[in-house]
Amino acid sequence: MYKKLAIKIGGSIAFSEKGPKPEYFKRLIPVINKVKPKVDLLILGIGGGRYIRNYYAGLRNLKLPPKQVEWLGVDLLKTNARLLSFLFSGKPVFDLNKIPRAKVLTVAGIKPGRSSDANCALLAEKLKVDLFIILTDVAGLYTKDPKKYKDAKLIKKTSFGGLEKFLPKKVLPGKYGVIDPMALKVMKRSKIHTFIVNGKNPKIILDILKGKKRGTEIY
Repeated sequence: MYKKLAIKIGGSIAFSEKGPKPEYFKRLIPVINKVKPKVDLLILGIGGGRYIRNYYAGLRNLKLPPKQVEWLGVDLLKTNARLLSFLFSGKPVFDLNKIPRAKVLTVAGIKPGRSSDANCALLAEKLKVDLFIILTDVAGLYTKDPKKYKDAKLIKKTSFGGLEKFLPKKVLPGKYGVIDPMALKVMKRSKIHTFIVNGKNPKIILDILKGKKRGTEIY
């Protein structure tokens, strides 16, 4: 059993354009509560999904500088980290240089220029986690975008180096793809064993912890 675990919950599965999806969190809560007693440290990261993307869209006509727009996104994401801390009796991390002492840590927004994936990966690196599970709205990483191309093939297992050619060449706030290049860089240099899976059914976390292969495994 892994002693230090990081789980990143994709905003696309946890939030609608109106905010948190109660039905999703009701499925997630019992799974996380099963995991908590079995680990020494649990990091829970979370994105913003359509809710924050719509917020960005609403700001376009205000002509704010991009960095100011990103700071607004960071502050919204901090709310999501605090939500997780309330749900799982943890402590939110808003500064990677000031990490509170707790068995459960939650993280989302830290500063502009970084996705919630990257922030979770950086925290996982600092605390030397054994396993990183990224929950998304697709089955894992594909050779092409599976939502656009029917011939896209799931990559079941790959090295960090082998994955780089499938990453987007350009990323924008709120549009980092299934995993963004900065997060991958952190995972690669710290050799964090990672799974990217469809997290719509949170029980997939328990499958992975039992040794079952799901989604894309990155080693």
